[in-house]
Amino acid sequence: MHSVRMLPLVAAVSLVLGGCSYLTGKDGYFRDKSEDYAAEKTYGRLTLPEGLNPREMPEYLRVPEQVAESGKVGGEVPRPDQRIMRTADEGYSVQRSGDQRWLLAEKSPEKIWPQLVRFWDVSNIPLSTSDAKQGVMETQWIVMRDETSKDLVRRLFGRVVGMDSTEPQEDRFRLTVRQGVRAGTSEIRLQHANRALGSEDKAVWRDGESESGKNTSLEAGLLNEMLVFLVQNADDQSVSLVAQNLSIGDQSALIYDGNGNPVLKISQPFARSWQAVSVALSEAKISVTDQNRSAGIFYIELGEHKADKDDQKGFFGGLFGGSADDSEDEETPKTAYRVRISPLGDEVQVTLEKDLNTLPPVDVSEKVLQSIKSHLS
Repeated sequence: MHSVRMLPLVAAVSLVLGGCSYLTGKDGYFRDKSEDYAAEKTYGRLTLPEGLNPREMPEYLRVPEQVAESGKVGGEVPRPDQRIMRTADEGYSVQRSGDQRWLLAEKSPEKIWPQLVRFWDVSNIPLSTSDAKQGVMETQWIVMRDETSKDLVRRLFGRVVGMDSTEPQEDRFRLTVRQGVRAGTSEIRLQHANRALGSEDKAVWRDGESESGKNTSLEAGLLNEMLVFLVQNADDQSVSLVAQNLSIGDQSALIYDGNGNPVLKISQPFARSWQAVSVALSEAKISVTDQNRSAGIFYIELGEHKADKDDQKGFFGGLFGGSADDSEDEETPKTAYRVRISPLGDEVQVTLEKDLNTLPPVDVSEKVLQSIKSHLS
């Protein structure tokens, strides 16, 4: 009798276990898939059809190739590339793209220039040229391979420069300072030239593209030493008034083409100019509805407000939308325009247009381009 009573319980348990197997078993709906990867097939690399070229991406984390040793090098070695944040808004870093390196400082060129001049002075490397207006400084020809020198930079790079040459050499350096892509930043790039000691050959400037790799090591080491120096002397408040013209605003001019149409010329590459114009449009409170960086176009809207006799704003005062107190009844519909940035070598030309085939009145173009120029930094 007891066994008969247990039969329903056994049947129920069997049904539940069977259901669990149905749900979580090998063929169940919620089966364990953690080992499925082992049964996946391996396919070849994706190949593009003929006529299509893949976009090349820079190798920011490139693994260096093995270089044959040219003898043991003792003493100090160049610092690794690094980034130092002194404060929340002040940082220094060595940037790299392929074999190219540069020092990025979150300080404007006029503030960083005096510190760079002092770096060469402290390193006992005399300057032959120091042109703050052009942002270029060059050292004299010097013998870097001086084991008796107590200066760190000379001792350190005397082992890098000319380490594959047994003949006496002399070296020279060029430093260029430019405003970075963002306002208030500076890009510092280094070039190197060398020649036989006593030679009268002119400097042939080279950077990190040297086949032997010595220029790459030199550039990396010197930029990192410079980075540490700038951080240690960051409290220096000296400012170069001449170097202030390294800002993008001082490297721009409003000119006119052959038909008398205004053109804003900016003596900077496209990437810097695009960023600078974007910031200028925002600071000028010009409404940007869309943008196409590949085509070099900002789509903007301008609206003219009706003005009273006592209103001194006039046409240009309402061109960018007027004040917040203006009522909707006093505002006319806004007109769409395009700000086009056209690269021409190492500079760009900025123009205003209504569409691809129509230019706005000259006075409108002048006022918009002049407003952009006044807000370039």
